Amino acid sequence: MPYVTARDGAKLHVRVVGRGQPVVMLHGFAMNSNHWLPYVLPLSRRYRFILPDMRGFGASHRVNHNNDCIMSNYAEDLDDILDAMDLDEVALGGISMGAYTSLQFHKLTGFKRVSKYLHIDQAPRAINGQDWTHGLFGSSQSKEFEQFRQMLARSEAYGPETQFSDLPEDFRKDVRGAFSGFVCYAMSKRSHQWFVKGLFSSEKLASFALPTENWYSYVRCMRAYVERDYDMRQSLAEMNKPMTLMVGMQSRMYPAEGQLHIKELVPHARVMRFNRSGHVPFLDEPVKFVRGLKKFLDS
Repeated sequence: MPYVTARDGAKLHVRVVGRGQPVVMLHGFAMNSNHWLPYVLPLSRRYRFILPDMRGFGASHRVNHNNDCIMSNYAEDLDDILDAMDLDEVALGGISMGAYTSLQFHKLTGFKRVSKYLHIDQAPRAINGQDWTHGLFGSSQSKEFEQFRQMLARSEAYGPETQFSDLPEDFRKDVRGAFSGFVCYAMSKRSHQWFVKGLFSSEKLASFALPTENWYSYVRCMRAYVERDYDMRQSLAEMNKPMTLMVGMQSRMYPAEGQLHIKELVPHARVMRFNRSGHVPFLDEPVKFVRGLKKFLDS
């Protein structure tokens, strides 16, 4: 079943690997289902991994969003995938935007079909405020958000019907720069940051990392982060399912202090600290990540 039909008729690509107990893993922004493969394959003899490509990404890149609330859109898609695959109970994991989607799914459904949850490097709230300073980009949020707002404002002049190749060259360069900066925030190693900058310096190379046929889907995701105050703290306080936190202690995307606050909201949560990792623990400490994933699934 490589494709699942969502409630709006959209065809969502879903990769399935292995056999055994079902495990759904949700990728983050600028990622896709392929990125899980090196880490789930060692466990695929005991677990069946269900790896969706979320709207706008991977093999679902051309699928448009159908809800102004991006996280609700993704949560509804997850619900539809579970329905289509006739899954009544799954282990669920998500990183970054995939973790936010999972928390929105919890808010909307109460995790009725989730047996346990793995939360990877995502703060409970993205936008900073008087009572919260650990959101996206931490203390640099105002500066980074202003760059995004400028790009979002300019994108309104073109709209989703405009082909990326038809956009002015300087705007295409600005878009690549914004995405390059975003992805670099996820990287803790300078070598990875240099690679990303080099990749996005070329429009042709950048298109391999982030295809541009449906470039406006990225705009919609960024607008959700900048304009919608997703605050999952109350929902987390009501979490009654087993939960494991994987925290990149060197994360620049979401300061570790804010992520560790989840432990105060969910006292029964187990915390795995990745002391040498940034926002993507499976990239920085892959062996430890696989062991941690196995421990989560076997528990």
